[in-house]
Amino acid sequence: MDKKTLNEFFIILVEPKYGGNVGATARVIMNFGFSKLYLVNPCKLDEECYTRAMHANSILENAHIFPNFKDSIKNMDYLVATSSIEHKKDKRHLRNSISIENLAKRIFDIEGKIGLVFGREDYGLYNEEIAACDVMLKIYMYLEEGERFSRDKLDRWLRSATSSDASRRGPWWRRSTWGCYVPALHLGCQ
Repeated sequence: MDKKTLNEFFIILVEPKYGGNVGATARVIMNFGFSKLYLVNPCKLDEECYTRAMHANSILENAHIFPNFKDSIKNMDYLVATSSIEHKKDKRHLRNSISIENLAKRIFDIEGKIGLVFGREDYGLYNEEIAACDVMLKIYMYLEEGERFSRDKLDRWLRSATSSDASRRGPWWRRSTWGCYVPALHLGCQ
């Protein structure tokens, strides 16, 4: 079986609240060679959105916009829900989470279109959205409370999933020389 191409991956942002986060996500998508962005009932794609996208405006211009989650996943063969919450009692019973390392090992063997689903910045995915997915990916967050950005989640996932060097798959954050926590593979504070 041939290896899966990056064209078979779809990044799905569910009800993003901030245009800047959508733009930053588009930039990450382009930086890692992905191209498919699905937006579910998004906020306005404002000037900040396009500013943060930098040279990834084509990702935004070609994004598919859906009125609801159900419509966005109709043509997907395998769905990966993402969450930084592993044991919140109202989500725990829906899916046992898997680590990013486990998903990275097997993702290219899955046939068909794969949707990587990222929830709302303030709440994440609703229970029924998680239930519609095949697996739930636990993404470890080492940020202050309330500082969840879909771009950061996506960046860590893509770095892990596209890296052939297993030693580059975590830990996700390190303390920089400036004293702030940064993604382990980034060169400076963001």
